[in-house]
Amino acid sequence: MAASITGFNSYKKFYRLFVDIIMDIKNKSLEECFRISKSLYLNKKMKFYSEFTTQYVNEICQSLNARFENLTTLRDQPFVIENFKTLTDFLQNYIVYSSNKFRHLDNLGLVNKGKCPYTGQKTDHSSPSWSYMNSRKVYLSQKGHSIMQKEDEENRRRVLGF
Repeated sequence: MAASITGFNSYKKFYRLFVDIIMDIKNKSLEECFRISKSLYLNKKMKFYSEFTTQYVNEICQSLNARFENLTTLRDQPFVIENFKTLTDFLQNYIVYSSNKFRHLDNLGLVNKGKCPYTGQKTDHSSPSWSYMNSRKVYLSQKGHSIMQKEDEENRRRVLGF
């Protein structure tokens, strides 16, 4: 039986960061608040768990940029590997969540390539998975599933503050 975990809304991440900046604004200039916000964002780059992760994300970004004209992330940035904090955020909020993007990428064989996006280990339909609405799934290795759960929990704690 394949395991699955729940995704999380990127809007809440942005909102929490915005609230933190606003709460601190009375002690700092607006310019200083934007500098801190930019610094926080730029220091949160995606961790690559395997060479396959880099290849996987780059191929998906290239395909999305080629297929969807003027497509941007929720942060109005182009789909390039540098614009995502974690592979979990990328998969959950930008690939699986959007049915149009997922269908396009899945038809090209870019979502489930028979390898775990995290580890590059072999996967199939009996492997653990993460799904949205139980219809769009990404198959993972056991280790990849653990990594996704860990990143999802870290993100939840960072956004909710506990």
